[in-house]
This record gives sequence, structure tokens and C-alpha cells, in this order.
Amino acid sequence: MGMQVFTYTVLPRHRHGMARAEVESVQRARILNAAAEAVAAQGYGKVTVTDITRRAGVSTKTFYALFDGKEAAFLAVYDDLDALIAGDRAGGAPRVRLHAALDVALALLAAAPHLTRMLAMEAVGGGPVILARRNASFRRLAALVAGMLGRPRDDVLVTAYLGGVAELVVQHLSGGLPDLAPEVHRFTDALFFPDGQSM
Repeated sequence: MGMQVFTYTVLPRHRHGMARAEVESVQRARILNAAAEAVAAQGYGKVTVTDITRRAGVSTKTFYALFDGKEAAFLAVYDDLDALIAGDRAGGAPRVRLHAALDVALALLAAAPHLTRMLAMEAVGGGPVILARRNASFRRLAALVAGMLGRPRDDVLVTAYLGGVAELVVQHLSGGLPDLAPEVHRFTDALFFPDGQSM
């Protein structure tokens, strides 16, 4: 099974007889979605817990039952991203597997651009703890891609490739690259699969 699209969408606002754990899961997802929306709209430094709870439609008490503060909510998104990365178990030829993973990432961008903006653009200015957490997730992603390609975990070419993809995403989010998917796939093939090679 391949990587799944990672979003916090279609979230009910009422319990409707759900178990407590399910209620908490829904509340957590609503808070993280609201945090991503608030950060994308205002920038990390300006967002307050009140901004997040207002968008999420939850009380401050509910927020603090799940998170210690806005930094903890921001970091929780990286926990979910790491779970997504660790969940990749797709097989097949390297080119097919990498393109499939890219399609999932691009589907995320289309489904939740505010979440992608938070991860791709706001983490760098979020302070040392968030930056360190972002870098750790980046290394995990690089190791996954390196594994797909049969390269060492710390291959600098893979790191540079992901940095290039991240810049394409930033350009897209900033309105400078309207057709992101074809450019990402073209970049991938030019770097790793020249002349249509499968390895």
C-alpha cells in the first residue's frame, strides 16, 4: 500500500454518539487544520491560541487538553507527517514508486494548500525548535526517497533534489509556477531517470 493523502478535512463538529477517543481525534484534527489555516493566513509569529480555537470551533480548555501551546500544535503536524512517511510500503520499480509518492504529495498540495504553506514556508521562521523538527522530518523523507532509489540514506544528491522540489512548491504557492506537477515530474526524471531509464 502506498502513501495516503494527508489532510485534516471533512471534520464533524458534533459528537453524534462518538466514543471519547474518537471525539478527541476529531478535535485534534480540527485544531491542526485551524492552526495550518491561521499560520498560512497570518504567519506563525502572529498566530495566537485564540486564533486557532476560534477557527477550529473549540474551547481554549479543549485546546490545552490536547496541546501545550501553538508550538506543540505546529509540531504535531510533523508527527503526522512522519507517520505518513513511515507508512510508505509501496513496491515496484524506483521510477514508478517515486512518481507515485510525488503524486500523493501533489494531491496533498491541491487538497490542503494552507497545510503545505505552513510546512513549506512557515517552519523556517517558527523558531529553533520548529526548525529542528522540520529538519528531522526532512531527513526522514530524504531517507525514504534514497531507499526508493537504492542510494545511501545520507546521499547529498537526494537532499539537493528535495530542496529543489521544496523550492518548486514555494514558487507554486507564491503564484510563480502555475503548473507544478509536470515540472516536479520533469525535474525528477531529468535528475534520476534520464532517457526514460527505470533504475
